[in-house]
Amino acid sequence: MNAKWRRRSGFTLIELLVVIAIIAILIALLVPAVQKVRAAAAAAQCQNNMKQIALACHSFHDAYKRFQEVGDPVCGLGVNNYNCSYLVPILPYIEQQAIFNNVFAGGGDVVDPIVAFMCPIDPRNQSTLYPGWAGTSYVGISGLDYWSNTGSTMGIFNQALSTPVGGPMSTPVTIVMVTDGTSNTVMIGERPPSCDLFWGWWSYSVGYDAVSGSANTTELSSFTIGGAGCSPQPPGPCGGGPYTYGGGPRNIINPCSMNQLWSPHSGGSFFAFADGGVRFVAFNVPASIVEDMSTYAGGELIPDYE
Repeated sequence: MNAKWRRRSGFTLIELLVVIAIIAILIALLVPAVQKVRAAAAAAQCQNNMKQIALACHSFHDAYKRFQEVGDPVCGLGVNNYNCSYLVPILPYIEQQAIFNNVFAGGGDVVDPIVAFMCPIDPRNQSTLYPGWAGTSYVGISGLDYWSNTGSTMGIFNQALSTPVGGPMSTPVTIVMVTDGTSNTVMIGERPPSCDLFWGWWSYSVGYDAVSGSANTTELSSFTIGGAGCSPQPPGPCGGGPYTYGGGPRNIINPCSMNQLWSPHSGGSFFAFADGGVRFVAFNVPASIVEDMSTYAGGELIPDYE
């Protein structure tokens, strides 16, 4: 057959555009699915992190017959001792003995990042968050407020003794003292480090770093929060407290987000309870439920919220 009569094979322009359109549609369908899977994996890892911390708290309780204190004596020389957070004493129970030894010896002013202390859904670098200090997404519950100091308002990691230099800040709590029930009492909640990375260090307390109340009256954004990574600038004011769960902007770059418990998860946050369990609590539950669960001997009745 004469070559000039052969039909040339290939795509027409219309066929090519149809193929491109189909590929675009498939990508549009696939990307949200991938993002959803990633978010689910990050949430599962976050839940597992909190479970490890909660079990480490119970291991500490088994060894010392009490939960760890803010400024616990076992911290030794670390981070000025009385400013030592609730996370430092449990380092040996999450396979971080070497870091604990460094903190105990007084090397706490240059602490290492610990992956288990940061929620993986936080998009920021999980390394040293502030010069010389690494952060945490998981705060010990002090009660209704940072400085709650009565039996009906205190949490397991309370700061009822204020700041006695050289000694613990907490009234020590045992499981027997949790009369509200260990399954009804939260001991760890989520709150990402501040947008300027100045608040939220895992090794320190200083009243606000690795600890929080459920209805705080102190506006942390009126302290030093601002600068790089924050919007708007200047930060305040954030409105009057108390700053309760489910309120606020719930945005990592907003300085006012530091005032209450929250997380970057969609729809709510994880809480670790005194029985070692970890459960998801939606942002739209009544704030009073989280407040009631943040005390260990308040005598409240907790309604079904799940």
